[in-house]
Amino acid sequence: VVPFESRPLTWTMMRMDSLPYQERRSIKIAANRWNMIGPWGVGSLAFENTAARIIYRWDDDKAADKLYSQYTASGIMQSGHGYWFKSTMDTSISVNASMHQSVIAKRDSLFIKLRKGLTGWNQVSSQLPFSVRPSWLANGSFTAYAWDRDSSQYTEEAALQPWRGYWIHTDRDTQLTVKPSDVSFLESDRLLGKRERLAQWELQVSLSGDGNDPDNFIGVIPLGAAKRKRLAYPKPPQAFDYSQLFIINTADKNNPGVNNRERCAKLYKASLAVPINKLEWMIGISSSSKNTKVKVRGASGLPDQVLLYWVSGAGACNLREKSEIEIKAHDETVYGYIIATANPRDVALYTKRIELRGCFPNPVRAAATIEFTVPYSWNGDGSKREGETRDCLLGIYDMAGRSVATVFSGKMSVGEHKLVWRGNSDAGHAVAQGAYVIRLSGSDFQRTMRIMKL
Repeated sequence: VVPFESRPLTWTMMRMDSLPYQERRSIKIAANRWNMIGPWGVGSLAFENTAARIIYRWDDDKAADKLYSQYTASGIMQSGHGYWFKSTMDTSISVNASMHQSVIAKRDSLFIKLRKGLTGWNQVSSQLPFSVRPSWLANGSFTAYAWDRDSSQYTEEAALQPWRGYWIHTDRDTQLTVKPSDVSFLESDRLLGKRERLAQWELQVSLSGDGNDPDNFIGVIPLGAAKRKRLAYPKPPQAFDYSQLFIINTADKNNPGVNNRERCAKLYKASLAVPINKLEWMIGISSSSKNTKVKVRGASGLPDQVLLYWVSGAGACNLREKSEIEIKAHDETVYGYIIATANPRDVALYTKRIELRGCFPNPVRAAATIEFTVPYSWNGDGSKREGETRDCLLGIYDMAGRSVATVFSGKMSVGEHKLVWRGNSDAGHAVAQGAYVIRLSGSDFQRTMRIMKL
């Protein structure tokens, strides 16, 4: 038999009924490994779910209230749909003659139907028995992700193969046409071409140690180009048995709460290359029974003025000096942040430490300006607490510890602050000359500084 790839394109388009489909009528699946597959043809294959064989389909109408909650056990595989499949034995699955004959009859009316659902993700497959590259995939209107079982990672694909399952995201209900004339002669279906240069600078953020998750990117897009370029690229749902890294789209105000916000594989911000205000990306790492590593590549491509840090409740790490962050094994999703800033004081906001930076002048004659920093507070999973305020009490005390004046008491926003003490007591009288203590305190912190009143 002459290999299909060597047949003339005109023959392929005109004589689909003569394709040597026998070579791809069946698929062999190795035991004890998750595979994302989908049958070609028109019709369905029936199975019985047992302890030895599991088939899951994606249901985007189910609430995403916990990991894998949107999967449902399935007893059939419908052509055009994708499925997760795992068996304790080596397995061979075949399409039947009816499915093949039906696809010949309907070859001019084959569609992949996409639904918006709750997340917009659809698990699909091609109904054709050979590799195709539809126009909507070639021009970048939609992106197809496949699961590479050998490297244990998702890959962005340039063509659709028979028997493979794919993730495709949509923001509206639609249907995509797949035609025999979309036949692909690419040597590899994986998207290996040079990616479009979107950003003024860009960082690759990868996860290793429990599967591989390398293709995550953050960066800065010029202000003038932000309206023409996508800023957020959704992340496919997590594969079974492996940890996943994702970037939280904190600008997603339609879904309050960290767990409900859009998870991205790529997230860009509109800014100058050297940002005026700090830029922050929130990174999530799903549960893992093993220690994992987050690696950030590309820091050398940033302008010299830009400071780059990984921060979490555990502290801050300069990513120009150390590009790998070790994440201990964890049962729930944990979080960290990558921040880019030209202002060193921004880093102090993530270090947990309340800083009482100074009192000017000191000694104090009439009035003094007290400068201090209120940092973020943290949850146990490494995320910042919602509502960027802290309870603060800023007071003046005598050397015996008695309160003399309250400068501020209440909620203080995260950031740098300057407050003025006029040299008076709470009763409105000028305090006597001598030594005093400024005390900045809250529910879990206290800082003090000694001053002199003249």
